[in-house]
Amino acid sequence: MAVQHSGKLLFLFGLVVNVLGNNDSKVIGGQLANVIKFMVSVQQYAEHHCGGSLVSLSNVLLACHCLSRLNQFQKLVNVTDPKVYRVVAGHTDLETTSEYQQIRGVKSLLKHPRCSLYGGIPKFDLALIVTKSAFRRSENVKPIGLYSMNKKSYEERIAQITEKTSCWSAGWGMTKKFGVGMSRYLKYLIMRFVPYSKCKASLSAIDARFKTFNMIKNGYICFEGAYKSETVFAGDSGGPLVCERQLIGVTSLVLNSTINCLTVFAKVSEFTEWYGGIAHRSVDSSAPVPQIGLVFLVMINLVDIEML
Repeated sequence: MAVQHSGKLLFLFGLVVNVLGNNDSKVIGGQLANVIKFMVSVQQYAEHHCGGSLVSLSNVLLACHCLSRLNQFQKLVNVTDPKVYRVVAGHTDLETTSEYQQIRGVKSLLKHPRCSLYGGIPKFDLALIVTKSAFRRSENVKPIGLYSMNKKSYEERIAQITEKTSCWSAGWGMTKKFGVGMSRYLKYLIMRFVPYSKCKASLSAIDARFKTFNMIKNGYICFEGAYKSETVFAGDSGGPLVCERQLIGVTSLVLNSTINCLTVFAKVSEFTEWYGGIAHRSVDSSAPVPQIGLVFLVMINLVDIEML
């Protein structure tokens, strides 16, 4: 299979409105979504940054790399001040407000203890935001229940997913690959499971680092848009992957090439036991985000990695 070297691995948080590359104006697609009760917009400096999922009325599951942003040197650095963030629930339009909308400040930011980089590729791309006060349960705001708090049981459920399983993802991400900003409205798209062998082959063909990267052990599962013209993209990071009404994954990164648009999701099964250990524990809002010794870089050898 011929591969164009202009392909890039994209982290999908929503800070950049232009993507470097050839001018491809292909519509990414998806459909306008009604309110997804557990879905939130995680915002930095009052602007949409990532999606997230309410797993309780005060806890938001999202991607580890969402607790970062690009600095003036185009390097991805940790953003550890909870005051920078806010979480918006109950409303699908980023440019208006409504009586159903709820906004909460952030108390604490917690990265999964195994969140790290493998040659520039993230592992266990999971994190938790604790809000200052709980959201109010309403007709537009309701947490999504986790399939199990036991990792083994969750993994067994994920292992049942096939190419025929009904799955979807959602977000406020870009509606075109180049030259446009985030979607004003929440959109969703139908996703289809991609077996590990096919996913690894596709990723390895465009970036040699994936030849030695163990997708399964590092907490990932792969999907693609059910329609080839559709994919998640910049601004969709942290959002949910749902299969048969169960939260299965967190949007992490996408293979951006002219051949296909595989999306890599962090598995929620890798979140549950860690979350179970901290969910009922008071978290000090002044405590810093665990840094894990990381300074994320935008440009890495072999193939460009753009943090979006």
